[in-house]
This record gives sequence, structure tokens and C-alpha cells, in this order.
Amino acid sequence: MLDLHLYSSCCPSLYLSIRTRVGGLGRYFHKRMGKGNKEGISKQFRWTKPMEHVFLEILEEEARKGNKPSNTFKSVSINRVADAISSRFQVQCDTKHVENHLRTVKNQWQIICKIRGESGFGWDDNMKMITCDRATYDATVMTATMKRLKR
Repeated sequence: MLDLHLYSSCCPSLYLSIRTRVGGLGRYFHKRMGKGNKEGISKQFRWTKPMEHVFLEILEEEARKGNKPSNTFKSVSINRVADAISSRFQVQCDTKHVENHLRTVKNQWQIICKIRGESGFGWDDNMKMITCDRATYDATVMTATMKRLKR
């Protein structure tokens, strides 16, 4: 069996950890070496694994409460996530950060669903990851690599 961690080495955008273990907190902002930033701190908000874990837990709870009437969450839910991330991790998390990350997670989930639908790929429900045999992996990587080279 081959897991998605190996697949992500050639296609980093395909990896998504649905459930993560809460580990070290890490840094939330990174030093920026580019021009125009005198403070040396990036303006980008960086999501860590523990932040994403809280993000997913709260949104799961909000969906169970009925705060997701269609394909989007109510603003109350988005605000709750932003407040929880800000207070728990001592960062400034705005609703825009939550909305952008939700869009990223949805896009990654669509990729995962597409891969799961392909012949030769499976899903390990215990590990929450895509699985496949070595031949399927090699064929998929070669196809993706050839498509990328033709561009």
C-alpha cells in the first residue's frame, strides 16, 4: 500500500491532512527577505497543523448545529473560528483568513475526491488517506510529470 504522503512529494498541492495530531505550535509568521517590508514580518497568515485541527473541529461542530444551511457556513461560524484561533494561539486571525482557508480546504478536498474516484486508488478510513499500489502510483506520477513537461 502506498499513502498520499509519497504522492505529495511530486504534487505538494494534493496532500491534505483531514485530522492531525496536535504537535508543536511552531511560528505563525515568517521572516520575509523581500523588499518593502521593514519590520521583517510577513503579512501573510500561516496556518499550522494545530490551528487547522481547531479550524476543522469547530466547523464540524457548527455543521452539526445546523449553521451550514447549504454549501457555506453562516458568518457566526466563521467568526467563532477566527475568535478561537486568535485567542488560543495568540495571533490575529480575521474572518478573511478563515474564509480563504476554508476555500483552500474545499479545493484540496475536491482533488482528493477526484483521485479517490480514479481506478486503482482506495481510501484507508483509519489513516484518513488515499492508498494505491506501486504500479498505480508510478503510472500516475509519470502521467502527471509528462503533462507538466508539455506545458
